[in-house]
Amino acid sequence: MTRLRSLNRQLQINVDCTLKEVDLLQSRGNFDPKAACNFYDNIEPGPVVPPKPYKKEQQTSSKQTPRTQPRDEDFEGAPWNCDSCTFLNHPALNRCEQCEMPRYT
Repeated sequence: MTRLRSLNRQLQINVDCTLKEVDLLQSRGNFDPKAACNFYDNIEPGPVVPPKPYKKEQQTSSKQTPRTQPRDEDFEGAPWNCDSCTFLNHPALNRCEQCEMPRYT
Protein backbone atom coordinates (compact mmCIF):
# COMPACT_ATOMS: atom_id res chain seq x y z
CA MET A 1 0.00 0.00 0.00
CA THR A 2 2.90 2.33 0.81
CA ARG A 3 4.49 1.64 -2.59
CA LEU A 4 1.20 2.32 -4.36
CA ARG A 5 0.80 5.62 -2.50
CA SER A 6 4.34 6.58 -3.47
CA LEU A 7 3.72 5.78 -7.15
CA ASN A 8 0.45 7.68 -7.03
CA ARG A 9 2.19 10.72 -5.54
CA GLN A 10 4.93 10.58 -8.20
CA LEU A 11 2.29 10.43 -10.92
CA GLN A 12 0.54 13.47 -9.43
CA ILE A 13 3.86 15.36 -9.39
CA ASN A 14 4.45 14.45 -13.06
CA VAL A 15 0.96 15.65 -13.99
CA ASP A 16 1.48 18.93 -12.14
CA CYS A 17 4.83 19.49 -13.87
CA THR A 18 3.29 18.78 -17.28
CA LEU A 19 0.45 21.24 -16.62
CA LYS A 20 2.93 23.92 -15.59
CA GLU A 21 4.97 23.29 -18.74
CA VAL A 22 1.86 23.60 -20.92
CA ASP A 23 0.89 26.85 -19.14
CA LEU A 24 4.39 28.21 -19.72
CA LEU A 25 4.34 27.30 -23.42
CA GLN A 26 0.90 28.87 -23.83
CA SER A 27 2.04 32.10 -22.16
CA ARG A 28 5.02 32.30 -24.57
CA GLY A 29 2.82 31.53 -27.59
CA ASN A 30 4.74 28.33 -28.45
CA PHE A 31 1.88 25.92 -27.83
CA ASP A 32 -0.44 24.69 -30.60
CA PRO A 33 -3.44 22.88 -29.03
CA LYS A 34 -4.63 21.72 -32.47
CA ALA A 35 -1.43 19.72 -32.91
CA ALA A 36 -2.00 17.99 -29.57
CA CYS A 37 -5.64 17.16 -30.38
CA ASN A 38 -4.81 15.69 -33.80
CA PHE A 39 -2.05 13.38 -32.58
CA TYR A 40 -3.89 10.14 -33.45
CA ASP A 41 -5.16 11.47 -36.78
CA ASN A 42 -1.64 11.32 -38.23
CA ILE A 43 -0.85 7.75 -37.24
CA GLU A 44 -1.00 5.29 -40.12
CA PRO A 45 -2.42 1.86 -39.25
CA GLY A 46 -0.27 -1.13 -40.06
CA PRO A 47 -1.20 -3.83 -42.55
CA VAL A 48 -4.11 -6.08 -41.62
CA VAL A 49 -2.98 -9.67 -41.25
CA PRO A 50 -5.81 -12.18 -41.52
CA PRO A 51 -5.80 -14.85 -38.82
CA LYS A 52 -4.74 -18.35 -39.71
CA PRO A 53 -7.63 -20.81 -39.85
CA TYR A 54 -7.88 -23.02 -36.81
CA LYS A 55 -7.41 -26.72 -37.43
CA LYS A 56 -8.40 -29.25 -34.83
CA GLU A 57 -5.12 -31.10 -35.29
CA GLN A 58 -2.15 -29.42 -36.88
CA GLN A 59 -0.40 -31.80 -39.26
CA THR A 60 3.32 -31.09 -39.35
CA SER A 61 4.39 -34.36 -40.95
CA SER A 62 2.93 -37.63 -42.15
CA LYS A 63 3.60 -39.16 -38.73
CA GLN A 64 1.14 -38.24 -36.03
CA THR A 65 2.54 -37.90 -32.52
CA PRO A 66 -0.08 -38.50 -29.83
CA ARG A 67 -0.63 -35.72 -27.34
CA THR A 68 0.08 -36.64 -23.77
CA GLN A 69 -2.04 -33.95 -22.11
CA PRO A 70 -5.32 -32.54 -23.41
CA ARG A 71 -5.51 -28.78 -23.93
CA ASP A 72 -8.25 -26.43 -22.71
CA GLU A 73 -9.32 -25.85 -26.33
CA ASP A 74 -10.17 -29.54 -26.68
CA PHE A 75 -12.86 -29.18 -24.03
CA GLU A 76 -14.11 -25.65 -24.66
CA GLY A 77 -14.16 -25.39 -28.45
CA ALA A 78 -12.06 -23.45 -30.92
CA PRO A 79 -10.60 -19.96 -30.29
CA TRP A 80 -12.58 -17.18 -31.96
CA ASN A 81 -11.59 -13.97 -33.72
CA CYS A 82 -13.20 -10.72 -32.65
CA ASP A 83 -15.30 -9.19 -35.44
CA SER A 84 -14.14 -5.72 -34.43
CA CYS A 85 -10.38 -5.98 -33.78
CA THR A 86 -9.64 -9.55 -35.06
CA PHE A 87 -7.93 -10.58 -31.80
CA LEU A 88 -7.85 -14.37 -31.31
CA ASN A 89 -9.74 -14.99 -28.06
CA HIS A 90 -9.99 -18.01 -25.79
CA PRO A 91 -13.13 -20.08 -26.46
CA ALA A 92 -14.47 -19.58 -22.92
CA LEU A 93 -14.66 -15.78 -23.29
CA ASN A 94 -17.94 -14.12 -24.29
CA ARG A 95 -16.30 -10.70 -24.81
CA CYS A 96 -13.08 -9.80 -26.61
CA GLU A 97 -10.12 -9.67 -24.25
CA GLN A 98 -8.68 -6.64 -26.06
CA CYS A 99 -11.61 -4.41 -27.07
CA GLU A 100 -14.49 -5.75 -24.89
CA MET A 101 -16.81 -6.26 -27.89
CA PRO A 102 -19.31 -9.09 -27.40
CA ARG A 103 -18.82 -12.42 -29.15
CA TYR A 104 -21.17 -12.90 -32.08
CA THR A 105 -21.99 -16.53 -32.78
